Amino acid sequence: MSRVIRYTSGLANLLAIITIVIEVISGVAIFMLYTIVEGIQFILPAYWDALVKTMAVTLAVSFIISLLLLYTPLYEFLPYVTKVALSSLLAILTLLAPVVVGLYYSSSQGVIYLQFAFLAIVIFLAETIIFYIIYAIRGRKMLYVTRHRKSLEDISDGLRRIAKTVKDKKDLDPIVEASNRAFRSWELIIKHELIERWDLSRIIFQSLFIALAFYVAAIGIVSLVVDYGYLIATSVIILFIFIIVLSLIDMIQSERLRAIIK
Repeated sequence: MSRVIRYTSGLANLLAIITIVIEVISGVAIFMLYTIVEGIQFILPAYWDALVKTMAVTLAVSFIISLLLLYTPLYEFLPYVTKVALSSLLAILTLLAPVVVGLYYSSSQGVIYLQFAFLAIVIFLAETIIFYIIYAIRGRKMLYVTRHRKSLEDISDGLRRIAKTVKDKKDLDPIVEASNRAFRSWELIIKHELIERWDLSRIIFQSLFIALAFYVAAIGIVSLVVDYGYLIATSVIILFIFIIVLSLIDMIQSERLRAIIK
């Protein structure tokens, strides 16, 4: 088991190093693209397309590897600082890339690309603040669970005192097992709610995903959609279906939770 843990930890750290190297490559590509936009004699403009492809591929690979590192068991084997650094650098480079590309096209034909790039940054900032506040409030609320821990400790102390006077120890087995289950559930609650969810690296990654989804959808609509009347009708229908399906799923989940609680 220790060997598996060691190998898994090594894999997680290796992927983190590879991700940082790839992100640095994408950063260099973005810098070269910016020199072309500003007319600095650093690299020939003829390399624009090759640099854009390099930037896009490296950012996509970094995004996929970061997704694996943050949302798989590999997450447990990375230091907190490393995870925050990976997601932060990815967010900065990914949001700067559309700005540089938008600057290039704004001088000729596509001012809208630059506008969407800045809007994506605004959405990222807003989502990050919202997520962080929500998780911070949740974290403070979950601190009240420490009272539950204190009660469990009192129960354990009571069981130890009772065990000294009870002749047949088997009578205490159900109570001891129930106490052990309560301790395990407490640990799961703390781990899931306080440690795993209140993580800046995941907050940044989630905000980046939403900002990118907006940017790609906006560019796709402007570039590919011709019949906006059909788009509006389709969007409204999809919106209604989405809300209805989501409401039904929420009702089913709520009833299941109520049944479990009862």
